[in-house]
Amino acid sequence: MVFLVIVVFLIWDSKILTIFDGSYSPFTSIEETTCKDLQEYTIGRKMGNQLGNEWEIIDIRNSKEHKRTSSELVCRGDLKLNPPTDNRVEMELTSSDGKLWFDYRVFDSLF
Repeated sequence: MVFLVIVVFLIWDSKILTIFDGSYSPFTSIEETTCKDLQEYTIGRKMGNQLGNEWEIIDIRNSKEHKRTSSELVCRGDLKLNPPTDNRVEMELTSSDGKLWFDYRVFDSLF
């Protein structure tokens, strides 16, 4: 039974590699920010999972705008990590309390 719980956890954990808490962003407005801007801001960041594995984001390709409102920009793209994996990234810029916040999530491509 314990083995089954561990296997289920590892499968679930591999679907969402990481979810980051939002951080204050250097962008000045949502209207002037593009997916390319978010993509360039995300490249070079490191991320990890609950098992202590760590990856570096070395490239994002095919990023496309998924959602844009006056208070939110969401872009999605194909992710290239080191070490290599097959994943997608969702980058989000939101406006709250007069500040712009940046956040990103990495998903298994099958998720």
